[in-house]
Amino acid sequence: MDDPPGGRVAGEGHVDGTQYLQIVLGISPLRAGLALVPGMLLAVGAGFLAVGAARRVGMAAVLCAGLLIMATGFLVLTALSPDSGAALAVGGFAFVGFGMGLTQTLTNDAVLSAAPEDRAGAASAVSETGYELGAALGVAILGSVLAVSYRGGLREVPGVPDEAVAAARDTLGGAADTASTLPTEEAERLTAAAHTAFTDAVAVTGATAAALLVAAAATTAVVLRPTGGRSQG
Repeated sequence: MDDPPGGRVAGEGHVDGTQYLQIVLGISPLRAGLALVPGMLLAVGAGFLAVGAARRVGMAAVLCAGLLIMATGFLVLTALSPDSGAALAVGGFAFVGFGMGLTQTLTNDAVLSAAPEDRAGAASAVSETGYELGAALGVAILGSVLAVSYRGGLREVPGVPDEAVAAARDTLGGAADTASTLPTEEAERLTAAAHTAFTDAVAVTGATAAALLVAAAATTAVVLRPTGGRSQG
């Protein structure tokens, strides 16, 4: 329990989101950062609610709820398109943040509660290390899914030189840089194709993340069922 499953995917969701807000929608870095604040505030609020909720309905139930709420947020992100606007992205991040707040609070509490008092410091370090490792794995694995999906979705663009399309396949930021070197009409075509490929890739990544979270919720329900009653205290 020292490696919250939600931590593995939340980091990648924020990476995708900032790219969508800044590059696809053209929002400034400051406004993009502010758009993520509601999700962060909900994560903090969920942390305060988590322990009380666990005492009422059991830790397993709250953990499963948190994971499923996160999955809902990633499913919301699968609906993003180049024209969908910031509100949909903010809503998806809000679900992810709230669910993440529930799961992280309880998993950290479970680790510290299970350790002897003289090992509390070590247990806290293990918990933090597990979270950081899980978040890094989430970015690496889901980031790979995003990159492969993006490159597969950005193929030939009518009226745009093949070498420009090839350069744009590396990253969405690279596509923007490449477009800036092209004539206006070619730049618009390449930009539109890159934005569509990216949002399609976000949909694939979001669906993958949601599936992983649902699987984690099912595993949590099974593994913690025998100890659910004891965890309530």
